[in-house]
Amino acid sequence: MRAYGAAIGDKKREVPPGYQEEYVESGDPNGLEPVVPTIAPLLDEGGKPLPYIASNDITVFSILDTATGTVSSYRFDTREPESKVVKFDEFAFMGKQLGF
Repeated sequence: MRAYGAAIGDKKREVPPGYQEEYVESGDPNGLEPVVPTIAPLLDEGGKPLPYIASNDITVFSILDTATGTVSSYRFDTREPESKVVKFDEFAFMGKQLGF
């Protein structure tokens, strides 16, 4: 099996069975350093923040506020339907407003 998606060190996500022909290896963002979420990143087993979310149980979505040029990202654990949505990252486009 070939690894795909996010990987840190030797921890790699394997391509699911039956999809090897549909996925290509990835994970290196062209030499760029990973960026850890600014507000509430998920943590690995050692308590270190992860620069990504790779889960079958956590849904992630982002909202672009065109008036402020801000992107806010949220996560929701589908195993706990009554839990709250958590804002885990936010950034702005260099102070510019977007004209949509």
